Amino acid sequence: MYSSKAVLLTHDREFIHLCKNAGDKLDMKIEVLSDMVSFLLNLQDNDYRVMIIDCSQMDQTSLKWIRVAKKIRPKVSLIIYCHTVNQKLGGEIYDSGAFYICESPVDQKLFQSILMAAKNAQITTINNHIDFTDKSSKQL
Repeated sequence: MYSSKAVLLTHDREFIHLCKNAGDKLDMKIEVLSDMVSFLLNLQDNDYRVMIIDCSQMDQTSLKWIRVAKKIRPKVSLIIYCHTVNQKLGGEIYDSGAFYICESPVDQKLFQSILMAAKNAQITTINNHIDFTDKSSKQL
């Protein structure tokens, strides 16, 4: 039994394999969904620590769906995967509450580190300011 769960929205088999390998090493179950409707419904009904959205075929609706996902689960870390992202779009994605943007190709060890950081992050939203704090660090 896994200690935590993440939800992944993608059709990319290679990326699914990468995510599941990283999740297994972190004792995190990766639930894979292939359509946005199922993804959003699952966000409402499950206790995920991390959301991962494949925006490889980025279009105008991708940013809208990122915002909807963050409205449903504002405190859940969001990792965005895409082939390329320009500075303007990357800024908009981060402004929407993304924890990290991964550009293809993604190194297995790097992705595992990103997933671990996202899993351990506690995200607090205050007046549109996002504060990323590490739950695992102890305060003196």
